This record gives sequence, C-alpha cells and structure tokens, in this order.
Amino acid sequence: MSAVQLRGISFGFGGSAGVGRRVLRGLNLEVSVGEYLVILGESGSGKSTLLRLVAGLDHPIAGQILIDGRDMTGVPPRGRHVAMVFQDDALYPHLNVEQQIRFGADAKSPAADRSFDDVVTQTRVGDLLKRPTPTLSGGEKKRVALAKAIYRAATVRLLDEPLSAIDASHRQSLRDDLLRVHAAQGGATIHVTHDALEAMQLADRIAVLHDGTIVQNGTPRQLHDHPMHRVVCRLMNPWHLNEIRVGGDREVCFSADSVRVDDPDQATENETARFTEERDGRYRLPAELVHRHALPGGDLLTLRSGETAIKAWRPDRDASARPGPPPAKVRTVSVAVESTHWFDATSGCRVAPP
Repeated sequence: MSAVQLRGISFGFGGSAGVGRRVLRGLNLEVSVGEYLVILGESGSGKSTLLRLVAGLDHPIAGQILIDGRDMTGVPPRGRHVAMVFQDDALYPHLNVEQQIRFGADAKSPAADRSFDDVVTQTRVGDLLKRPTPTLSGGEKKRVALAKAIYRAATVRLLDEPLSAIDASHRQSLRDDLLRVHAAQGGATIHVTHDALEAMQLADRIAVLHDGTIVQNGTPRQLHDHPMHRVVCRLMNPWHLNEIRVGGDREVCFSADSVRVDDPDQATENETARFTEERDGRYRLPAELVHRHALPGGDLLTLRSGETAIKAWRPDRDASARPGPPPAKVRTVSVAVESTHWFDATSGCRVAPP
C-alpha cells in the first residue's frame, strides 16, 4: 500500500506559472507504508522543495499528490496528516521543551490520545522538558523538533536534512533515534540529505534527485554497485572517486580502493596501454606516484598519468614510509573491469564499456 504518490509533479520559481526556473520536471515517486525513503541529491537539486510540496507548503504547477490514496494536491497543510521537521528546527524561542512538543496539537486529532510519555521516551527528551529552547544544543533541538512532529501521530513524516549541523559525536545517536521512531510510529518517513553515508545507513530505499527528476531509485547496495547515472556514482562514492574522460565522449569512474598500484620493479617503464584496452580483466595505465598521504589504516596515493590525476587507497600501509612526495618512479595503475562504471560524457547516462 502506498503512503505517498507523486504523479507528474512539476514546480518552478518566477515567471508565468513558475516557468522562470523549473525545479522539478514531471517527477514520479511512490513511497510505501512502513518504508524509510531517503531523497539524495546535490545542493539545489530540489530536495527541500519536494518535501514542501508533500506538506502543502508549496503547490505544484502540474501533477498530483496522493497521501493514503487520497488526492491532496489542493488540500492545505493542516488537512494532510503529515508532520515535517525543518532543517532549521522551527522552534519557538519563548517556549520550553514541553510547551514546544504540546503546542498546536489538535485536541480532536489522534495526537490527543497518544501518550506524551511515549513520545518523550522515544526521542529521549525527558530530561529536557523544562529547559528553555535557547539553552539547547543543536542535537537537542533536533530531537525536540522530532518529538514535536511525531506527537501529532501523522501518517507521513518529512525530515529536511535532520542531521545537518550536528557534531559527529552526536550524529550516530540521532540516526538511531530516527530509526527507532520510524519503527515505533509506523507510516512512512521521507528524509532528504546530500550525505550518501547518512542515506545508506538509514534508508530502505534511496531515490536520487537530479535536474528536476528521479534519475535512479533502489536499495543502497543497488545504487552503489550499479549506478545508472554519473551523478548517482558521484553521490554514492564520495570517498576519492576517480573520473577519467576517455575518447572524448565517455567518462569512466572507479573508486580509489579498487585501484592496484604495482611497485616500480614490477611496473613497465614503456607501458603504453590506453585505458580503453583491457588485458587479463584489468585496465592499465602508466603513472607516476606524486604524493603519499599517510592516514589511519592505510595510505592514500596520488598518481599522475599525463594530465590525469588518479587516487589509490592502500590499506596495507608501510609504517616506515613517510608522507609527502615520494621518488618519481613509474608505476602501473590498474583497475578491474568489473570495478569501473562508464557514462556518456554529455548526458551522464550509463553506457557499456568499450
């Protein structure tokens, strides 16, 4: 059963009927009951706009928004039975935490029958109830905003970058809170972020938003292992992804940890193989090692082949090796064919290897 359906949604800013700058273009998306869906996209891709449309804070110039099977396209926010956690928390500075959570709850809504103590326990704000809002930390404000949203017992929870501006030490505990609340509350959660690691840790399914539409959606593993668009590959592999233009009309992408670097005595000084030529299931290039970054757990190597920079990760770091520029000796850089992703250089769509 679908909790939310977006059918042919278009939205823009400025100009007649919002055509000055089109943000969403005929977007289609379905979210099932019980699903934790993460919308992943670069800054400015329209993620927050999509949430505002579902919430009824903005209105599409075309398309339908269905919630629990009912057309809610023209229904005001209060009639949609959704709750939204805004990126800036949207808390009232003159209220304490308990007042924040209870404020605006409709006595005639299901929220009136929900145990306030249960909501407080789920979001771990019990020791904050009498605290004034200005005294809260960033992570505490996020938990209060979440408690305020779920107290309304909405069918759909909309989370706009809920982990942004949170210290790394608190981010994991808040991620755990989000999953616990989702499991306890039922319904559906739609969470937007630009952080791939956050998306992979939380999502049942990820939908990647780019250029006003969903370019791919699936499980975190599906998107990571088989990206159908260059932007999906970039977002799902943010840690030292290599991108090389090949032949003018294609780009090949592969992660640093998929690169093998032969030592100088194993490399071939006159190696002339081009990246498009595969031997023994691997593509090869001659490259000079120009820098070694000693990191916990291994070395991040920077190599150069002509004008192309290549990153490689070596987990078995030589403890005696010093960081910085190593001797400029030719290595052979190689990567397994199955570890590469090929895309059309213009459209960004996935293409077959040469």
